[in-house]
Amino acid sequence: MWKDYFKGILNSENSGNGSAESVERSIDCKENYLVLEMPMCSFVSLTSLLQKLPLNKSPGPDCISAEHLLYADESLRFFLSELFNMCIVHGYIPNSCLNTTIVPICKNKNGNMSDTSNYRPLAVAAVVSKLLEHFMLSSISPFLGTTDYQFGFKAGHSTDQCTFLLKQAASYFVTHGSSVHVVYLDASKGFDRVLHMKLFEKLIQRKVPMCFMRLLKHWYKEQTMQIKWGKHFSEPIHVSNGVRQGGVLSPCLFAVYLDDLSNELNNIKAGCYIDEAFLNHLMFADDICVFCPSVRWLQRILDVCQAYAESNRIIFNCNKTVSMTFKAKNAKSTATPLDEVSVAKVTVSTSSLLLIFPVFCLHLMFA
Repeated sequence: MWKDYFKGILNSENSGNGSAESVERSIDCKENYLVLEMPMCSFVSLTSLLQKLPLNKSPGPDCISAEHLLYADESLRFFLSELFNMCIVHGYIPNSCLNTTIVPICKNKNGNMSDTSNYRPLAVAAVVSKLLEHFMLSSISPFLGTTDYQFGFKAGHSTDQCTFLLKQAASYFVTHGSSVHVVYLDASKGFDRVLHMKLFEKLIQRKVPMCFMRLLKHWYKEQTMQIKWGKHFSEPIHVSNGVRQGGVLSPCLFAVYLDDLSNELNNIKAGCYIDEAFLNHLMFADDICVFCPSVRWLQRILDVCQAYAESNRIIFNCNKTVSMTFKAKNAKSTATPLDEVSVAKVTVSTSSLLLIFPVFCLHLMFA
């Protein structure tokens, strides 16, 4: 059951079109590779990367834990650095690093224990693959930057900062007699619906070195996953969409996947202006908050979200998508409610305001 469930989610999108073929040809083109420009992993850099591995975690499918690498003889670091350098040069990863174990974890023990939606996947990857990803992240992090409106997966950023900005913007407009209309969007299984070739196309546009692109292409094309239930393991399944479960690079790659949407929303230039500051959306991972004093322009913002969702296979969760209005005391009631606003396949209803909305805005209602 679990094998069929995860196989259906992680193979739900088909990106095999002409655009995907051109991206693949660009990655495989030998003229794009310059060995002299390939960053190499050294003994010193590997020593610092080992400190980033979390301890006291379950070992991967190869039964190797972070403690094995951290407390092993120093000669092992030399061999690992040479292994990583060969992976970069040849665009190849050993099969032992390609397999990931998925353990279903129950979300609500008081809920329906036989409902698959009541479980979340816990991914356990090989520790050597995580170390390789740490090296890749340290090398390509300058190419993975996102807009200032994305607060997820960034050092020094938090949900509190994201909520504070929304509160300040709404408070400023309400104080000056203008209401602010807000819609909270949640991408359903956003990490699992990422189109690989679409992601690679965005990375190529950011000029990520082709040696890493070839390595990522091989990694995503050959990766397998195995479901663990109790002491039993399913047969390995291949994956055709979604960022790697349990991958160190995965959060950053997903942020890049959504970054173009942030740029498109910013280009609308309709939202909340406070002096020279401008805001019409905030993001935290796959949670998106869009807002505007004008209902008409908010619809325009939602249309952009809808178009981007359709072209990038993003589906917004209707159970977690709601609208609300910060209404000024002297503001006139709007004649156009938000109960007919449609984003992708999600209908936003003002009557569902008090039911559920993203966690990062919970205390906003009671501030």
